[in-house]
Amino acid sequence: MKSVFILFCLLPFFIFSQKKPVSERNAEFPGGVKAMKEFLMDNIEYPEISMELGDYGQVVLEFVVNKDGSLEQIKVLSGVSREIDKEAIRVIGEMPNWIPAIHKGELVRARCKIPINFILEDDSNIVENPEKLAFFKKGEKGINKLIRKKLNSPLVISTNYKQADIIVEFVVNINGTTEQINITGVISEKLKRDLTRLIREMENWIPAMNEGKQVRSRFVLPLSFK
Repeated sequence: MKSVFILFCLLPFFIFSQKKPVSERNAEFPGGVKAMKEFLMDNIEYPEISMELGDYGQVVLEFVVNKDGSLEQIKVLSGVSREIDKEAIRVIGEMPNWIPAIHKGELVRARCKIPINFILEDDSNIVENPEKLAFFKKGEKGINKLIRKKLNSPLVISTNYKQADIIVEFVVNINGTTEQINITGVISEKLKRDLTRLIREMENWIPAMNEGKQVRSRFVLPLSFK
């Protein structure tokens, strides 16, 4: 059984015809933050395909609140996947009119940013610090070879976590498959999608061991551009 948690915070900033810097009243969702949280929880539908693939992460959206409170120019600044990004845009587009911003006593258009965290939690236990870590059957060389072959990319496993360009985190299941893939770092959307697909298709993992039993565990893969 999988459950979904959707978290968000509001980061407003404002646009004016003459680049005035500050608003006296921020644009806001009617009823405030609590009401917006309830709206998101009630209206977001976690895409079925995303749940099956274990996709999760943060979508940062930007949009403009017009003087009449209507929303426009909704776009994704930082996304997770095509399906999750599309759902985030949909739910923002279905919001009721906002309370517009005011500057010097006048209604003004305002641009706002909202990060929404799509968190997919699996009820099956994940051991965070197993006695023996999961590992790829063909080792690090096998992973580097797959990246070169499948992605035609100069990415390689980094020996220094802190200096890695990209961090890939995922869950290794008892049957050696992977899920809940999350990628952070400076990376193009195309490479992110291709890397996610590659990790998802890597089934030759040896699961972690804990107390003499195979267990599900998280695995962190630091990568750098060679």
